[in-house]
Amino acid sequence: YNLNANKNEQSVYVKWIRKINNNWETYLDLQSRNVNYKINGFRANPNLTVDNKFHFINPKAGITYQKANKKIYFSYSSAQKEPNRDDFETSSTDAPKPETLHDFELGMEKKSAKVSWAINTFYMYYRNQLVLTGEVNDVFAYTRRNIDKSYRAGIEMEGNVNFSSKINLMANLTLSTNKAINFN
Repeated sequence: YNLNANKNEQSVYVKWIRKINNNWETYLDLQSRNVNYKINGFRANPNLTVDNKFHFINPKAGITYQKANKKIYFSYSSAQKEPNRDDFETSSTDAPKPETLHDFELGMEKKSAKVSWAINTFYMYYRNQLVLTGEVNDVFAYTRRNIDKSYRAGIEMEGNVNFSSKINLMANLTLSTNKAINFN
């Protein structure tokens, strides 16, 4: 079809690492994104146009303690993302909003030649998360809607045992709870 859509993006990323001493290290990541969405109609609604400009600042900061073969770390990050073109097609009256994520992680790991393991806990708090609701659009594609507040919280574990140079046993397990807060 001849209904054009243009998405232009510019981004800049910087990373700063500071070694405090032999055991402690901090870091800061910073991303700046500019996104311009121009959509001139959809197949079901050729008269609907979208002209949105988004500016996102996505930071991440963390601290790590490392001694010998053990590491403990904590990080916080925030990320924002624009809706997809399909999200704009879902409704002509209820425009989708950008998603915002706040992610907190705490973990530790130990590595040796024979055995290694890691454990990570996380809490991810979303504002306006775009999620599948079971609804379909005019061509029967699944659609997404913003949920005002939601979260994911859990624990990730992984282990590795090297029995020999040819035999290796690896396993991982993730347990989480994923909830939409006050959404029907």
